[in-house]
Amino acid sequence: MQEPKEQEVAVKAITGSRTTAVNGFKNNELVIKVAAPPERGKANKAIVRLFAAELGVSKSDIRIIRGEHSRHKLLRLSPRAFQAYQKFKSTLSIN
Repeated sequence: MQEPKEQEVAVKAITGSRTTAVNGFKNNELVIKVAAPPERGKANKAIVRLFAAELGVSKSDIRIIRGEHSRHKLLRLSPRAFQAYQKFKSTLSIN
């Protein structure tokens, strides 16, 4: 049996929002809104914290591997986080 591998998820970050929430999909990217400003990594930390909480996994199961200074990010999920993401994804709307 093959061991599960880490997987990647494309994210569009909307920072400085009134709310902090996962907001569905748009153009094949998961849209995440955070109230944190995009300065000194605050928004990136908020994105990882929110996404980990939504999936019910540890923050260490999610890493930003590309786009730390961009709205468009690529997250790497551990096998456990990706499995939780697959279940979570089915509950989201596609815009």
